[in-house]
Amino acid sequence: MQRSSCIALCRDSCGWIYDFSPLTHGTRYPLNTLLLLVVVVIFASLATAWAGAVRSASLRRKFEALGMIPGRTMQEIVRHVGEPHRRHRLHAGREVLEWQRINFRVTLRFTADVCDSVEYDAGG
Repeated sequence: MQRSSCIALCRDSCGWIYDFSPLTHGTRYPLNTLLLLVVVVIFASLATAWAGAVRSASLRRKFEALGMIPGRTMQEIVRHVGEPHRRHRLHAGREVLEWQRINFRVTLRFTADVCDSVEYDAGG
């Protein structure tokens, strides 16, 4: 038994004919596709947020494991925590290093490769 199909045709100003029947009669594909797209976007957002939180927690634990940071050398901190995201040379002998993740930032100021001060921002 063959199913009858209803075809909705529309002619635009240039004479082109469009078939809008899948959008208007009996198919659920556009709705299913939209639902799948929404689910994928939500999943990707949650996965990205989770990965960012894990990286932030890892960086925080590395700094906490160092204990007292002022007085430590730049090489010792970089070896333990990893390379900074930013380095700024202020003038001769002074440098600022910054490590940053989502909702977590640590800025260290150095004089002659020895840490002077720590600026910590936990965000959120």
